[in-house]
Amino acid sequence: TAPTVVEGPGLRLHLFLPAPALAPYITLYYRTEVTSRHPIEDCLPPEWANLRFGNAAVYEAAVGSSEFQRVPEAVVAGPTSKLTYLRIARGDFWGVGLLPLGFTQFIGLPASDFSDRFHDLVEVEGLAEIKAAVASIMAAPADTAGAVGTLNDLFSRLVEPSARGGDLIVEAHEALLSEDVRSVGELQRALGLGSRTLERFCRRHFGFTPQLLLRRQRFLRSVSRFLVDPSLKWIGSLD
Repeated sequence: TAPTVVEGPGLRLHLFLPAPALAPYITLYYRTEVTSRHPIEDCLPPEWANLRFGNAAVYEAAVGSSEFQRVPEAVVAGPTSKLTYLRIARGDFWGVGLLPLGFTQFIGLPASDFSDRFHDLVEVEGLAEIKAAVASIMAAPADTAGAVGTLNDLFSRLVEPSARGGDLIVEAHEALLSEDVRSVGELQRALGLGSRTLERFCRRHFGFTPQLLLRRQRFLRSVSRFLVDPSLKWIGSLD
């Protein structure tokens, strides 16, 4: 599938859909080329986890009010509940957007250990196949077709459709996105879980407490409505 390409001053972003069978696990693959010699500054809204890897003359990030840090060549970035601020100059790197089910399947560690922070991939326990694929792509980052093929092959091998708890993760994700689920009590009833079990489940697979996840989704829903129709007044788009 041909990529969608978004261009701006000093920046080119290539967006690729994963293989259809990987849609429950991965949102997009993306390659970011930054040609500007001077750091481009941007911010990202709260999002699910990402795998990012590549090289840049300057690549710094800060989540929320934290201090800017140099981003390692390859990182596992956890789900965020705050804005992520970026400074990038002269870089070429890849990213993989991981949905909650994908993080559980491919990373296999508690999402709460990664929430609102990023970890050097080298220091994350296990993940030998992912690390090998990342090294292969980083050796030839401009081979976009080859990189997409490598990523599709990698994650297709790692998928375990019958893995325990997968259906409940998908069900919880859908409930969090639903406008009909507005409270923790409604989320409990939708999933058939007790309050303590729900909290442990959400921290493990989504990175945050149920309360914070619902607030996060309300915020994102309001922002998306405002962006789709900027003529809306904030009071009309607030949830």
